[in-house]
Amino acid sequence: MALPPDWNPDNAKHWQASNTLAYQYLWSASGILACGFAVWLQWSVWVVYMPVLGFTFSLEQLFSLLAIAGLSGALFRIPASFFSLSLSSRYSFILIVYLLLVPVLGTAHALQTPSSSLLTFQLLALLSGLGAAVFSVSMANVSEVFPHRQQGLALGLHAGIGNLGIVAAQVALPILITLGLLRFNFFVVVFNFLVLALLFRRLIHLRPEKLTLPFRKRVQLIFSLTVVLLATAVIVALAMYLILSESANGAGLHLTKEWVLVGALLIALWFIKLILSLNRDKGQQFRIFNNKHTWLMAIMYVMSFGTFIGFSSAFPLLTHYVFGFSHDVTAVEAFTQMNPNHPSMIMYWWFGPLLAIASRPLGGWLGDRYGGARVTFWCAAFMGAASLWMGETIATALQETSPEVVFVPFLLSCMALFIGSGLANGSSYRTLTSLFPKPQRQAVIGWVSAIGACGAFYVPLVLGESLQSNTPASAFIGFALFYFACMALDRFFYLDKNSEHYNP
Repeated sequence: MALPPDWNPDNAKHWQASNTLAYQYLWSASGILACGFAVWLQWSVWVVYMPVLGFTFSLEQLFSLLAIAGLSGALFRIPASFFSLSLSSRYSFILIVYLLLVPVLGTAHALQTPSSSLLTFQLLALLSGLGAAVFSVSMANVSEVFPHRQQGLALGLHAGIGNLGIVAAQVALPILITLGLLRFNFFVVVFNFLVLALLFRRLIHLRPEKLTLPFRKRVQLIFSLTVVLLATAVIVALAMYLILSESANGAGLHLTKEWVLVGALLIALWFIKLILSLNRDKGQQFRIFNNKHTWLMAIMYVMSFGTFIGFSSAFPLLTHYVFGFSHDVTAVEAFTQMNPNHPSMIMYWWFGPLLAIASRPLGGWLGDRYGGARVTFWCAAFMGAASLWMGETIATALQETSPEVVFVPFLLSCMALFIGSGLANGSSYRTLTSLFPKPQRQAVIGWVSAIGACGAFYVPLVLGESLQSNTPASAFIGFALFYFACMALDRFFYLDKNSEHYNP
């Protein structure tokens, strides 16, 4: 049994008859999304264990792997979003999901080959960004399956369950390494393949496909999407080459990363629009860029999801360098003396992401009940305070020969930041679905999710630079100022009684 071809969840009769199938679709799509996130965020674990496996990469080189995976994830979400909207989500979904096996197999092989170069891992990190592209397709589809009154809860549940892939990667991979079962990765690949196949079969069975494409059209679609994905990969590689130093396989031009990021996003968007036009699809969804709320919600999504995904990626390596070494301020070279009393940080890597994931449905429910903008406003204030607290604890730790003395305050501040980002992420979905009509909603979700994923690029780069220069406080002050600016925007555009969309 599948959803009716004329499925309209806002129709009470339709919803009463088929809401069980809608939830089955949600669980299947969430399982696929979890696999995608696990592939994307696997680097948060590998960068910590690479020295143990015999790879002598510097702090900057390790953070570059996180940044590359983050930027590719953000940019790959753009073609995934617009192709799933303008053509048929079934075929683009199939291509992206099974391409995920390439970085998984490649990474498993490279980690077992001591001669693997930094460039090899950088290319694999780039391909891992395909895991983020799954999100753009599935979020848009789930939004269509559920009624407007349950959008906040449904999207929060889907994103939250999908993000459990991050927790799975950060729990399972260290266990495999500790037990000496790195080669077991190949069995994990086979297992993931079977799980994906079963979930995908169930998802396609439930989801009505309103557009049946002839064979020629399917080939054209897959070819076009492949070309756009390859072009996006080239854009990511060029952007990172311009940003990174020579020691990290970059040009060493010292260009401003913010401007390079904006340029990469605009070029990727222009190229996708060009391809869609060649396919005789005028891309009506591109009209969303004429709406100021598209850009405002993108900023809010950077604040919420960008913080969550950025710190989920960087948190293990950050804690390793802050608490895994003894910091002698008079030493000539930092991060050389191991801390014999370092806390067992592996037990906490996954805890922050899990708290954020658990908070997302709650944020969606609170948004449905009290107003998305109001919940987002207070979350931004909470995140700003947590950021300042976290920066202070890290600055203190980097002046200590026994940094573990401030580990508990650091952990509490970081958990607070994760919880705030999760709540804000869920509430921002509610605001977004209230601001845009249904025909535009999918395109907006796809775009803001791509912009938000830039946090996985920006946060690791900033944290890596601040650790190298021993100025972590300034980085977290910058994060806090951004959160407070988001408060002001939210207050002015959505909570002012004279605003265009008061407390949507």
